[in-house]
Amino acid sequence: MCLFYRIITIFGLTLLTLESVFAQQTVQLRLDVRPAGAGQYQAEVYYSVANQSKTTGLGVNLYFDAGVITDMGITDVYAEGVLSNQIQPDTDDEDQDSRTDYIASVAWLNIGGSWPGDATGETLLFKLNFSLADPDTPTETIFRFSGSLPAGYDLSADSYSYILPQPNNPPRGADNLVQVTGARVSGGQADHTANRRYPESQRCGC
Repeated sequence: MCLFYRIITIFGLTLLTLESVFAQQTVQLRLDVRPAGAGQYQAEVYYSVANQSKTTGLGVNLYFDAGVITDMGITDVYAEGVLSNQIQPDTDDEDQDSRTDYIASVAWLNIGGSWPGDATGETLLFKLNFSLADPDTPTETIFRFSGSLPAGYDLSADSYSYILPQPNNPPRGADNLVQVTGARVSGGQADHTANRRYPESQRCGC
């Protein structure tokens, strides 16, 4: 974990010591990946917490394989309390997974403890736009989450496995989306019930 996120974590612990007396809350992060047209893809990262509680902020790291994913860029970052966003090499193998070698990191901070502000329910944190190193060969790739949270909060840090491009069903543009099948990975096992689904008329026969 880089020094920047250590500081956020320590700061959050200092501000939210009283929250630790309450029941532990779990922050859920969800990843949707879909074609965006012209060989491009878009991944959306969503945040939710069961009791809609407010905190001093959040730090999110998303690890990926730059040998499969190229031209990664962060857009549409949730604006309330945003501190930074960056993409950098995972030189220290922070997620201890040799299949990933880069990190997309975004951080938010609210000293008053009211983050994420007026947002309710599931909140879109940011989008990732990327291309494939080999757009003609379906390849399995993995995305892994980690994060820095205030006291009293745990992170449900799932990994997601995708085959991109989708075999026999290449991207057809954002106005005619096709399904991209992703499996949530827990304890090394793929949970295919976690696939991201679009309406029946848009699903492929995967």
